[in-house]
Amino acid sequence: MSCPDPIKNCKEVAPPTVTCVDGEACEFPIYAECVVYSGEDIKCTAPDFPGVTHTVLNGAGSPLNQRTLVNALQNINTQLCYIQSKEFIKQQLILIKEDSALSEQFCIIKCGCDC
Repeated sequence: MSCPDPIKNCKEVAPPTVTCVDGEACEFPIYAECVVYSGEDIKCTAPDFPGVTHTVLNGAGSPLNQRTLVNALQNINTQLCYIQSKEFIKQQLILIKEDSALSEQFCIIKCGCDC
């Protein structure tokens, strides 16, 4: 088996001949760019903010080179880095300001006041 185009430089990988024991890593190569996801889009939407959706991995309707294990890891990394950014914090503060219960809690934490 080899990866179909447009994924390049993928090599056939034989299945492992060892069985992994819980807690122990198996040592056999996995070419992450050859592992292609074929299900529905994997998305995350917070219940309290239904208008905000993050796509972890595109699904079967997307080109092959947008739904590999490499893409999933890159998207997760991007999102983890984003939650440490000033832009993310700014967006969170806007959400807090626009939500009366969160805004009240923020006031109490920030200034110890009774809003």
